[in-house]
Amino acid sequence: IRDKLVTGVQTCALPICSVMVGGFVIAGMPVAWMMGSIISSRIYGRTGARRLSRIAGVSMLIGTVVIALGVPRSPFLGTLGMAFVGLAMGYLTTAYLFGIQTSLAWSERGSATASMMLMRMLGNAIGAALYGGILNHSLQSFLDANPDTQQGGSVPMESVRNLLAGHGVVDQSAAVQIGRAHV
Repeated sequence: IRDKLVTGVQTCALPICSVMVGGFVIAGMPVAWMMGSIISSRIYGRTGARRLSRIAGVSMLIGTVVIALGVPRSPFLGTLGMAFVGLAMGYLTTAYLFGIQTSLAWSERGSATASMMLMRMLGNAIGAALYGGILNHSLQSFLDANPDTQQGGSVPMESVRNLLAGHGVVDQSAAVQIGRAHV
């Protein structure tokens, strides 16, 4: 399952994919998230929270299916899938915010909105910390399994270029040399 995760470094298995293409694929989500928030705030009064949440659920489902099936075939399909996921997240953010605010009295809306924002920020921080911990553990496991990477030394610039310009494929010798420099 690790090979199926969508990241900015290894977005698709095509030889045309690079780190920059991976970045463009990921960029579809925040742009669509913003657009989803704008659109949902405009249509919320006519649709309501439940219908908006259903639309978001369908958009999320479409996005995840397109990502799962399309990323190995084309970076464009990956961007499209990420855009659907971003659209769903924008819809849900607005629906949750309006749902929280309308369920409380006017005097409590400010603290409820602030609490929601705090929880979103904490979730982002905890998620980033967990992902960093998993990444560090994976790197340490790789280094422990390959004792020749633990000798230290500097990384030649050519190894970094090979790693970054590998078109989605990590050159093993470049990864080993970079691993040596970070131990």
